[in-house]
Amino acid sequence: MFKLVVKHFGRITCVCLLLAAAGCGKTDAVKSQQKSELQTTLTSNTQPNTAPLPGEVAFTLKYQGWDEKQQKNNLGGSSGYGVEKTAKTPFTQGLTSLTASTVIYPALPYSMRQNGQQQDYAALECDSNGKALALYIDLNNNGKLDDGEKILPSGTSGVYGSNSLLFITPDFEVSRDKKTFLCRMAASTYMQESGNKGVQTSGVMWSSACSLEGSAILNGQERRLTLYDSNAGSGEFTTCGNSSYSLLKTSEINRNGGYPSRQTLSRLICVDEQYYEVRFSEDKQKVFLSPSVLPMSALCVLLNTSAEVKTRDFSLNLVGQETPEVNFSISDRNGKPIDLPALTYRIQYGNFICWPGPDEDPYKNDSTRKKLWRVSFREANPLVIPPNQIVYAEFGKLKASVIADSRENHYRSTLTTQTVFQQGDSVMLTCMVKGQLGEVYDRFNQDYNYKENQPSYKITDTSGTLIASGVAANYAQKGGTGECSWETQNAAPGKYTVVMEQNTGPLAGKLEGRTEIELRAKPTGLSAGVSALWGKR
Repeated sequence: MFKLVVKHFGRITCVCLLLAAAGCGKTDAVKSQQKSELQTTLTSNTQPNTAPLPGEVAFTLKYQGWDEKQQKNNLGGSSGYGVEKTAKTPFTQGLTSLTASTVIYPALPYSMRQNGQQQDYAALECDSNGKALALYIDLNNNGKLDDGEKILPSGTSGVYGSNSLLFITPDFEVSRDKKTFLCRMAASTYMQESGNKGVQTSGVMWSSACSLEGSAILNGQERRLTLYDSNAGSGEFTTCGNSSYSLLKTSEINRNGGYPSRQTLSRLICVDEQYYEVRFSEDKQKVFLSPSVLPMSALCVLLNTSAEVKTRDFSLNLVGQETPEVNFSISDRNGKPIDLPALTYRIQYGNFICWPGPDEDPYKNDSTRKKLWRVSFREANPLVIPPNQIVYAEFGKLKASVIADSRENHYRSTLTTQTVFQQGDSVMLTCMVKGQLGEVYDRFNQDYNYKENQPSYKITDTSGTLIASGVAANYAQKGGTGECSWETQNAAPGKYTVVMEQNTGPLAGKLEGRTEIELRAKPTGLSAGVSALWGKR
């Protein structure tokens, strides 16, 4: 629910919504009306050949495949998909002429498989010193090696140190929705210790090596719009909420290097404090920006903590609750309102830095930097922004709790808590830190040495005897600051208290959450649970 406070400033009435942990309630009628208004305002994602909208600007897009210099300057996210040591597909098994001392088989990106590629693996030749020599990849998906499918290292290094090599494919076609798209990929090798063989090439990380680009005059300035492939090998540049973009003034583009800042492609983008609606031509060869006609409001981001604590660089990633193709990030302006289209948003994640006062600049010297903390959270209650109003979103006021559930239930879609277990169960323990807006915190990092403060735990029986303790160092996949497992094969039936402690730095100090669980005797004939391997963060 929310508390409504009306304030009058001269002839303007501002409504401040102080959002509480229970979230923002809305009747079905209001939701339906808002969704209808939104669908009316946000027209089709593609635009037929009709008269342009008022103030509309068109960017004509051209495909651009990158060379090694452009790849280094535009490197985005990269992913690896595993490596095989033996050939497992017709293409790799057909490479019988390879004579290198070592051949490994990196798995192709999932996007290529989804676009009709039947071959899941490339081949990478390495010499006796573990250095990569050539990459073989079935770009046309015919199961045999053709011209252009043996790729030699480029003249620059990859992204994993001086021993990393960069391979760039030629342009190739991918099929999707009964259409074909040009695409280009890059592969950077990485090396690892391999027993008595020393450091060897162990696999590759794939990244996109292409874009769509166009220029136009917007707000009196020539700007270049660049759309990036959403995943290596997909050729998918125009999917709002998945692809990414950069929109830079031509005069400010660093053509000699420098990574251009990217944002998630959205149906609404903000340029010079003006929101624009994004549409594409039916053939996806043009993108149109037109001034948004959605009603506007303003958002003030606040943090509920002691007056001595300083904060800055507060940012939120917002996704439309009814329209997930609306996806953008906003940053606070030192407490000043942020203009925002009037919609209902889902807060996907947020982060900020904080430090104890009185210093205004946390980077002034080593002493002040040691006090600086970086904090992040990954979700919160829906944020309702009514038209023509100021909304105050107040985060903070942290509380800790412990979520206990069985390993069997832990990876289901919704995290649920459980209090009764059976002897031999793997009991999963999650430290949960929430704020008053329902935001679930997942990181409290000291900036000076990038130390991550993982929660500690201890388990005691009814007599107060310590049964188990340690650090919950595993990544909390369903939210929280950390998780761990308690294997109960050797624990006696009875009641136990679980306490988990999280250091939140200057926000709230050390917070403690606890829960009581009961361990019942294992029925005769059932085997004890088996521990699973857990990766560290």
